[in-house]
Amino acid sequence: MEGDRIEYKTGWNPDAIYRSVCAFANDFDETGGGYIVVGVKEVNGRPVRPVIGIDPNQIEPIEKDMVGFNNLMQPYYQPRLYIETDEERTYFLIDIPCHPEFMKETLSVEQIGVKGGVKGGVKGGVKEPNVTKDVTKELTERQSVILEMITEDSFVTIPEMSLKTGVAT
Repeated sequence: MEGDRIEYKTGWNPDAIYRSVCAFANDFDETGGGYIVVGVKEVNGRPVRPVIGIDPNQIEPIEKDMVGFNNLMQPYYQPRLYIETDEERTYFLIDIPCHPEFMKETLSVEQIGVKGGVKGGVKGGVKEPNVTKDVTKELTERQSVILEMITEDSFVTIPEMSLKTGVAT
């Protein structure tokens, strides 16, 4: 179930996703950041099964978009991206730990240029961002457990995830 630390997004929508990235990174609710699971439809804050996933051909363009948006954040911030693929679908988890420097100065989506329809660059003379960085990493044990819980039980609650992972809500 969606809550203070987890959100589900049906597909890649940088405006909505980077609003959440900014909120989690700024740690507005003092929860220690959060997670966004992309490729999972939600209804009333609960993930819908079966998980719909995303087109695997979208992964590389999404990674490039993310690097571009991350390069626009000041101070620089890079959430962690974890890609999961099973025999039927691909989806990914964006892990957004809070950023100590962000807590000093609140960032908005408008400041990083997402709202204006920026895709792969910024209008107004700012150079195209460097897209050669690799933003994918292996899942941590905790992230694997969270993804497994979500795929096994789309109605898993945050308190249940907290108990299983040992992370306080």
